[in-house]
Amino acid sequence: MPSKFIVFIVFIFFLISVFIFFNLNPSYQKSYEAKFLYFNKNYTEALALADEAYSLNHYNKMAFTIITQSENNIKYQNYIDDANNYYDTIDNLVSSKVLSDENRIRIIMMCKIIISDYEHIIKFKTRFTDDDLIADATQMRDKFIIILKNIEK
Repeated sequence: MPSKFIVFIVFIFFLISVFIFFNLNPSYQKSYEAKFLYFNKNYTEALALADEAYSLNHYNKMAFTIITQSENNIKYQNYIDDANNYYDTIDNLVSSKVLSDENRIRIIMMCKIIISDYEHIIKFKTRFTDDDLIADATQMRDKFIIILKNIEK
């Protein structure tokens, strides 16, 4: 009976010391902050904070994971922003009454760029990639496929 009690006390002491280590270690403190920012979809700030944490301790796997996943999500965000900018440009080009051959070629090139960029970023998809970003990127790609089909008629 006393040996079980001693094992229990040692286990509790171990848990307390692990808790204290992770809460007092500046690398892990920054990692927890970065994780909070990541889950609140603030990927740029999460990346910066995780970079700081990783530079303090290169064995901090949480910081490394947040860095890689934030970079992936930022790629998706940049893709969506580029697609929206191209979509606005195409909308302005199409709003004129007559679509010149030059503008038609510009639209075709923009569509092909966005479609090929999607094929590139989808390779970075992991189980941690934000599903909303993937859905938005896929939706933008589908819009550009429809535009391309309509403009090439």
